Amino acid sequence: MKKIILIQLLCLSCLATAWAQKADSLYIFRFVQEKDVFYVPWRDNGGQLEQLVSLLQQYKEAITAGSIPLYINGYCTGQPTHRENLRMAAIRSNRVKSELIRRAGLAEEHFITANHQGSYKEERNVVTVTVRIPVDTREVAERDFSDTDDTDDTDLKAAQPQEPAAQQTVQQPKNAVQQPENTVQQPENTPQQEKKSVSSVSSVSKKSPASPSRKGCIPLSLRANLLRWATLTPDLGIEWYATPHISILLNASWTSWSWKDKDRRYALWNLSPEVRHYLGTARHGYLGLMYHTGEFNYKLTSTGRQGSYHGGGITGGYLWMFRPSWGIDFHLSAGYTRAEYDTYTLAPTGIRVYKEHNASRNYWGINSAAITLIWKIGGNKQ
Repeated sequence: MKKIILIQLLCLSCLATAWAQKADSLYIFRFVQEKDVFYVPWRDNGGQLEQLVSLLQQYKEAITAGSIPLYINGYCTGQPTHRENLRMAAIRSNRVKSELIRRAGLAEEHFITANHQGSYKEERNVVTVTVRIPVDTREVAERDFSDTDDTDDTDLKAAQPQEPAAQQTVQQPKNAVQQPENTVQQPENTPQQEKKSVSSVSSVSKKSPASPSRKGCIPLSLRANLLRWATLTPDLGIEWYATPHISILLNASWTSWSWKDKDRRYALWNLSPEVRHYLGTARHGYLGLMYHTGEFNYKLTSTGRQGSYHGGGITGGYLWMFRPSWGIDFHLSAGYTRAEYDTYTLAPTGIRVYKEHNASRNYWGINSAAITLIWKIGGNKQ
């Protein structure tokens, strides 16, 4: 008889644990690459939000009493540095929390937030909300996650710890915080400990194996001006990100062509350092200062010009990243340039005959225009 009773108790315990797992609900909200705006109509965000708000309103009393914790996890990749990925993830988490606070009448204290550099089940830019309902307050029917791969109930069970049903009560929340992929567990018994838990989750997630630090990598971008390449002038550059908003560039060009038995010539070399300040959170637009210097030898008509130039000015443009590591830089600079040169012609024998020495010209206007292909490497590649 005792054996039968023991077996029945074990079965009841297993059923209670399985039921506890099913009560935990996961909601996923997706964000556009490099954007921090929460677009509700995008990628089923609206449907997920309606279901979540309905669940929160149903259990609002238990949530405000602290019996049902709400876990917010932000995931981000594609930013230049580890720190910027965490910052973008935090902004997106706050966007989702603001929407839930506005629609469900909650407060910041009802959320436990952690942000991560990395992806969630191959989703690069998402915020997940996990609602963990204790045993004694469960009256929620199972949700259908068949239309969303990331919210599979089997994966959710595997991502969360199992505890005896007797320990899961309305008055006392579970003592484990389980986060998908970049996972950490923190105790949670009092409001003071809960605040410590949030900071601990954020700090531990930075060291998670799933999102390694980029301290050993130098954030660089390689550049190629497509307009110069179109004129058969090889052009390459490198950009170093001193900070998330400040970068230093160096572009170089060189070419040497002649035709018509060397009666026509097009040759030059150019070096152009530049300092940029990227604007805003997304850092697409920028302003900066540039300097350029070089030498040239043009003879496209009967008279040729050979000399050197130097100058500087202000720059501005827009960076469009169509992939996490690839983008197009639309760039324009304007300022002052001074050129000093000699003019010459070629005799029938090929001897150069100089017409004017030490001529000069001062120019104010457009210094350069570029459509540049960008490839982010090192600390930039996420």
